[in-house]
Amino acid sequence: HLKTWQRLHQTAYPILFNNADLCGKKVAKTFSFKMISADNFDEDIRKHAIDVGVSERPYIISVPKGSSADIAGVQQKDTIIAIGAWRIPEKDYQREFTAQLEKQAEQKSSLPITVKRGNKEVRIDVPLDNVCDFTLVLQRTDTINAYADGKRLIFSTAIMNLLQDDNELAAVIGHEMAHNTMGHIDKEQANAAVGFVFDLLLAGVGINTHGAISNASRSAYSQEFEAEADYVGLYYMYHANYDIQRAPTVWRRMSISNPGSIKDNRMSSHPPSPERFIALEDTIKEIELKIKNGEAVVPTVGYE
Repeated sequence: HLKTWQRLHQTAYPILFNNADLCGKKVAKTFSFKMISADNFDEDIRKHAIDVGVSERPYIISVPKGSSADIAGVQQKDTIIAIGAWRIPEKDYQREFTAQLEKQAEQKSSLPITVKRGNKEVRIDVPLDNVCDFTLVLQRTDTINAYADGKRLIFSTAIMNLLQDDNELAAVIGHEMAHNTMGHIDKEQANAAVGFVFDLLLAGVGINTHGAISNASRSAYSQEFEAEADYVGLYYMYHANYDIQRAPTVWRRMSISNPGSIKDNRMSSHPPSPERFIALEDTIKEIELKIKNGEAVVPTVGYE
């Protein structure tokens, strides 16, 4: 599970970082590594986590290759023991730790930390990056799925196992991130609210719709949103230096591998595979033409 999380973070970070200019107001200043502590684990596995090296203090589990933290010298398995002059106590430090992180982010362009590496203490100034401000979530489930909720990018362990190629995973990450940046979730909720009004009006005259109009209104433009997310997501993928040529095979592979799972979850709103494949190929040609002509490689939809 930890290795799967590391892969998700290390694949997603270049996309979040390299597309900050395209994320509008949904941008935050942060550091590129990820950390956990023993307190992140349930009591039944907490002791095991400590036995394998996880510290009571923040323990670094992921440093994307080529990221600011990687270049600065942060390494996986480093334990953070200080932020600036503040030494982190072994217990009950979470509130002050968060406050110290926020303070540094507001006042400086880098995060001064001291890490314990073996028997040594190493001081590192980690540059703070502007990134698209979306939280990554990994859900342990056998259902092949990935979705966005406006603030998060959620992936099942099943889809992570299916997408063994990081370029294909990057295509899905870019797609879901585009749902958030293009405001699709907010638009779906607004549409559902309109439908809910009609459900209430019909209920007032004795007709129980069981929320049918609300549900229909929510999904009224779902395929258009999915197509737009495919289009914008390919640009995100390109800017993060992933192979956009691999993207068109992703949705076809998922539909072939487990069509029942896709039918029963959010992915059922995705356009039919042949149409999606052709649209993605057209977008790849559009990107290649912009590169050839020396034009700005940015999506036209939503970025006029």
